[in-house]
Amino acid sequence: MNHSYVDFAKISNALNISREAIESENHFSEDAIRNLMEAQEELKMALSFSSSLK
Repeated sequence: MNHSYVDFAKISNALNISREAIESENHFSEDAIRNLMEAQEELKMALSFSSSLK
């Protein structure tokens, strides 16, 4: 999964899901956890990409 763009929509979606779960004090669903893990990967790629630009 090596691509040269960052999926900010995926990151934003995961953050929204996590915020909703926290606000409603519900447990995270499997989908929410999967989205958060995918967003974490996107953030790692964004960080490595941005550091490669320096």
